[in-house]
Amino acid sequence: MKLRISLRTRIAATVAVAVLGSTVVVTFAAYELERSGTESRFIAAARTGAVADLQQATNAVKRQPEIPAVQAVSDFVGQRGGIAWTAIDLSDTSRNIDAGASMSDVPASVSVSFGGGISDGWTRVDGARKLAIGGRLDQNDVALVEFYDFTPVEQQLARLRSDLIRLDIAGLVVALLLGLAVSGRISRPVRETAAAARRLGGGALDTRVPVHGRDELGELALSFNDMADRLSHALRALRAAQEQQRRFVSDVSHELRTPLAAMLAAAEGLNSADGQRRDRAGELVGEQSRRMNALVEDLLEISRFDAGQARLELEQVDLGALAADAARTVAPDQDVSVSVLGDPRVQADARRLHTVVRNLIGNAVQHGVPPVQVTIDGRAQWVQVIVADCGPGLHPALVPTVFDRFVRADTARASDAGSTGLGLAIARENAALHQGTLEVAPGAPTTFVLTLHRVPPGAAVATPREPD
Repeated sequence: MKLRISLRTRIAATVAVAVLGSTVVVTFAAYELERSGTESRFIAAARTGAVADLQQATNAVKRQPEIPAVQAVSDFVGQRGGIAWTAIDLSDTSRNIDAGASMSDVPASVSVSFGGGISDGWTRVDGARKLAIGGRLDQNDVALVEFYDFTPVEQQLARLRSDLIRLDIAGLVVALLLGLAVSGRISRPVRETAAAARRLGGGALDTRVPVHGRDELGELALSFNDMADRLSHALRALRAAQEQQRRFVSDVSHELRTPLAAMLAAAEGLNSADGQRRDRAGELVGEQSRRMNALVEDLLEISRFDAGQARLELEQVDLGALAADAARTVAPDQDVSVSVLGDPRVQADARRLHTVVRNLIGNAVQHGVPPVQVTIDGRAQWVQVIVADCGPGLHPALVPTVFDRFVRADTARASDAGSTGLGLAIARENAALHQGTLEVAPGAPTTFVLTLHRVPPGAAVATPREPD
């Protein structure tokens, strides 16, 4: 089973190991520097003392020429006391050694050269480390070797070593506490973010994490909140789309049910012996068939918009001529006038714009009050198509939803014979496809405004089409 170690523990351990490692390196370096310096100072002091003793021993030998030099040296050094020493007669091949009282166990030879000058070397006497320093007396075959005990210095260094070890242990404790504090500061926002992610995954779309500072943890919180915003917007949009799809299916089924029921009822009349009834049934079947055909065409167009498959076939279009043709098509016997201000030409899909203008004029004629005025305003960098009737205007409650699918001016669906309730929705989709807008102006009379670019952004300039 794999051991699970928390982030806080890993961070605390990392900080503790880093601090402990650096502390051990520093204390080891400090100890080595102190040990080396202490030893160097000890040797320097010992050499200074040994040089002075050699000089004085040489003087003592000169003052007493009547006795052997070794004896003179021994007498001089013996009077000083407090130091281990040995005097060596270099002229004697047996290397007789005259040692001080405290040097009874000094070995017969030591690692000191007597070729000239002062020499030194380390040796051990009774297990204690001692520095042997010696030299040959001037103009004499006698050497004096003094032994300086290094034990007090070693004890001092041992105490220093113990103090440094205790300091390292204290540093480890401080490092652990520091690591816990640092890891707590780092892991707390991470835990908060993880908990927020779980809540967000559970459906709490308003979940956000607090932002503390502008460091990496603050960037993490900002990134999480940004992701949560985009995710919540996407989920809300998805739910709205699902709800719209559900309503769309419900509306389609309702719209299809009405003409189907009428056609079924009319089909029974086709078998009637009454000629007038058969004629009326035939007219009803034809009327409902045309209504179903218009509904199916509108539904197919809506599906193309939803699937992103609607495409523009751009050409140069004269909106004045297009509006006049749309008025003749949808309201040949109605009081509809078309006026043009400025340049009415745009690069657009003539078929789709004809559908938009035809729908706006048809709505104005069917739901408004004549006369209907269509104005093409091309005096600015934009071109606007303004369709207005002389009626009292839309009901305020209808304005926010007038471009929704299956919305009619009359809430009773069956009252708008021949209308699918998709015309304005398709008109707005066509306007958006041209990267333009279609809006309804507030107040009376009812006024729809279609605003178009001269050339849709990113589109190539189309070649003017010859008039039919």
